[in-house]
Amino acid sequence: MNPSTDPSVKLRLKISLPSNRLVVLLLLLSVVLGCKHQQTSKSTEEGTVSANDPLAEINIKLQRDSLNFVLINQRARHYVETQQYDKAFRDINKGLGINPNYVDLYLTLADLYLSLGQVEQGSGALMKANEIAPDDARPLVKLSELSLVLGNHNLARSFSDKALEISSFNPDAYYVRGMIFLDKGDTLSAIKNLLLAVDQNENHFNALLQAGAIYSSMGNPLAEGFMLRAVERFPGSLKARYQLGLHYQEHNLTDKAIAHYDTILMVAPSNKFALYNLGYIYLVYLERYEQAFQYFEEVLQVDPGYLDALYNKGRALEAMGRYVDARQVYQDVVRQQDNYPLAIEALNRLDRIGR
Repeated sequence: MNPSTDPSVKLRLKISLPSNRLVVLLLLLSVVLGCKHQQTSKSTEEGTVSANDPLAEINIKLQRDSLNFVLINQRARHYVETQQYDKAFRDINKGLGINPNYVDLYLTLADLYLSLGQVEQGSGALMKANEIAPDDARPLVKLSELSLVLGNHNLARSFSDKALEISSFNPDAYYVRGMIFLDKGDTLSAIKNLLLAVDQNENHFNALLQAGAIYSSMGNPLAEGFMLRAVERFPGSLKARYQLGLHYQEHNLTDKAIAHYDTILMVAPSNKFALYNLGYIYLVYLERYEQAFQYFEEVLQVDPGYLDALYNKGRALEAMGRYVDARQVYQDVVRQQDNYPLAIEALNRLDRIGR
């Protein structure tokens, strides 16, 4: 039975990462995960600093100037980004003790609180930053992001508008406005604001990816250009490469999709989303069921509770004619989730054909 052509056979579709909602507070961090530029050794007047120790240069300078609150904040930001939260708190407190009006310390504190899921404290730090520096648009942009996460579109729009009143050149504010409109279902206004963000900053990672995702969903050929630019400008970003791979997959450009997923797996061999989508491609598009089966097996080694992968493993087995094994897999899916309709349909289908 061919799962890609038989209308009675349903598959659990490929994974598409959320693109129309900021659903994770970590997205509020000022440094986009996976988008950092590759570092090399850097020569300074103090000597050569290894790329493997990004704190070395800061620590060397702090040995000479231990009260430099700017450097202390830089180190605190590093600790937030590397989830060393206790150290980040210590540095922030030390910096505020030296200069309680340095707004960047409050921005770092807000990122720290938000990364810990402490929304109220994070909002308070941003409001304090805005109070200290009312002409600084950065706290307003972050407050706009936070309001969007909490589902308050009016407040989010108000904060972004205030940021743009301070300066009309603010790609981050336009990006957030784009996300607000997207969350409200106004795709055209979302695209307009995302393009303004890219016009002001051609390397705006999130705006590039989001514009690409919207255009991809519309079948607009401009999608590839935005995503390619994100991959080219941020070659270390697995998120950008995954989204481009997904775009190619959804438009039946399977060779290109496979190439990007394979690149991801060279860096992160246990990336279950890339493994899953490769399995889906080999199952549905290429009808190479043994390879599809192997990929779903790898997904389940990484995440044994990934029921969609388990179900599609059953589909691969069924397509290979291994009906007894397929039935066992479907039964396993139902044991783990008794209301998984596709597995129930599959078992009924096997009953009907006497397999």
